[in-house]
Amino acid sequence: MYYINPNMNLTIIPSLLTCAFFVLSCSKRNKDIYNQTVRDRLSFEQMDSAFFKEYQEQKKHIYIRYKQPVEGYTVTALCTMDELDILFSENNGIHGKALLRFENDSTHFYIYNSSFSDSILYYGMKKEIKDKEVIYIDYRPISDNDICYCSTPFFFHDVNFDGRKELLINKWQTRPKGHSSFDVYDLQSNPKKLTEPPFDKYDHMTRVDSINKTITLYEGSRISGCAVSHTYQLHYRQIMTGCDYIENVPYFKPIKVQYWHDLGNDKYKEYVADGDSLKLVKSIISDK
Repeated sequence: MYYINPNMNLTIIPSLLTCAFFVLSCSKRNKDIYNQTVRDRLSFEQMDSAFFKEYQEQKKHIYIRYKQPVEGYTVTALCTMDELDILFSENNGIHGKALLRFENDSTHFYIYNSSFSDSILYYGMKKEIKDKEVIYIDYRPISDNDICYCSTPFFFHDVNFDGRKELLINKWQTRPKGHSSFDVYDLQSNPKKLTEPPFDKYDHMTRVDSINKTITLYEGSRISGCAVSHTYQLHYRQIMTGCDYIENVPYFKPIKVQYWHDLGNDKYKEYVADGDSLKLVKSIISDK
């Protein structure tokens, strides 16, 4: 049993209670920080093990933790440090093989990237990076009108028009002239890499038209002076599954090829799909 001294100044009791609540709050905050640190360390150790299992090598590496959740996922990257990239980027550039961990309240999964970086990580790091250092950075989202922007190492967007967002992984500077390609993953169940056309050649030039449900790929050569675009459109084929049940299966059908040439007489040609063949529907001849 506690007794209050009648000579005690009662005005100090609220202050004492405030101090007590402050101490308890600090204790809880420190405990939360400690628990988060333990979870992070376990996460990093799991990533070390998974990375070694995939690449069978131990190299100097760092951890990158994004401060903000991305589409509900806490994202961490383990990235190796290539000494040549550090030398030539002039700013301790981060570029190498990477393992990305995506985690939410119900699940987690790993994605491997053989060429991980972005314009900020590669050109914008001002300080020397130490082995196994943890870097906390802001995630830089992209706009819906520019889904192939290369200043982020990954983003989510519905590129196969199924109403769900796919995960696109930026493979930094794996295309000619320092451009990037992208791996596309369907996340409907377990992450599945989409390897059929047009997703097998998805890069920074790819254009997605969500209204007409088309994806256009571009390729070209300065040496030959030509450029070609291939346009695919979402279609459905019906198949019989089970007992008298017809299912509509989506697929992307090539519907148009456009061709530009700067060195010959043919400046532009346009073909459309005609069964299994291509039919020339437009041709522009130069005045040369």
